[in-house]
Amino acid sequence: MSEKMVPIQGENQKKRVDEADSNTHRAKPATKREMTQFHSDEYIDFLSRITPNNMNSFIKEQHKYNVGDDCPVFDGLFDYCSISAGGSMDSPIHNADLECFLTEGAARLSRDKCDIAINWAGGLHHAKKSEASGFCYVNGALKPLLAVS
Repeated sequence: MSEKMVPIQGENQKKRVDEADSNTHRAKPATKREMTQFHSDEYIDFLSRITPNNMNSFIKEQHKYNVGDDCPVFDGLFDYCSISAGGSMDSPIHNADLECFLTEGAARLSRDKCDIAINWAGGLHHAKKSEASGFCYVNGALKPLLAVS
């Protein structure tokens, strides 16, 4: 169990946050299908297949998808993409009062189920439809926006 102390705005105290906290919501990893709502099927398939062990077999694709220098191949790359995107996409909920789709964190905030909602692995928004950019492999920030368009 981790023990992390986070400052609470407006208070001189710190609140203990641990993995067993009943207020902690673990997002589910995004599926390939969810990620292809914005990204191309070919790009997501490439991210799911490339590893440090086989990257020499994907030289052409690495160039095509801008994976290499700024966006390196590493062990667990696709899991990282799934978890990062999943935290931003998790459980879109339609809220009739707001007339939009909300991510789980936003939905919990709007229902007064929590005071703070953070996706520590989220906010990645540089990735393009078929290209990584700025250490962003998938664009998790677009899911809620696509839901309302």
